[in-house]
Amino acid sequence: LIPRGSILMVVRGMILARAFPVAITTREVTINQDMKALLPLESESTEFLLLALRAFEPDVLAAIERSSHGTCKLKTDVLEAFQIPVPPLAEQRRIVAKVDELMALVDALETQLATARTLGAHFADAVVNDLTEAA
Repeated sequence: LIPRGSILMVVRGMILARAFPVAITTREVTINQDMKALLPLESESTEFLLLALRAFEPDVLAAIERSSHGTCKLKTDVLEAFQIPVPPLAEQRRIVAKVDELMALVDALETQLATARTLGAHFADAVVNDLTEAA
């Protein structure tokens, strides 16, 4: 049984051809052989470790191997060899807070972009309607 607040990662499957999925458990879970769990020594480090694993995605993907039938896999010894530099807890908090702040900005900008695209499409439709009605 994997405790709440652990980090789960996919270590076998075709998704590893393009991504390294990682997530934090919000409840106790069980997993199969296609996943591994990281149980942080300090629960306050969980968010930082998740960000670090996501940041190392290109390195992890470069270490992926394919089995004889083509399935992608990340060997346990290769995963365990990855070193994540862990700064003091105060710095971890600062990094996580800054990333959260920047991600909120990205979300806001994506919303603005979607709105601008919708308005642009409505404007184009209105121009076409105006030009075709005038003819």
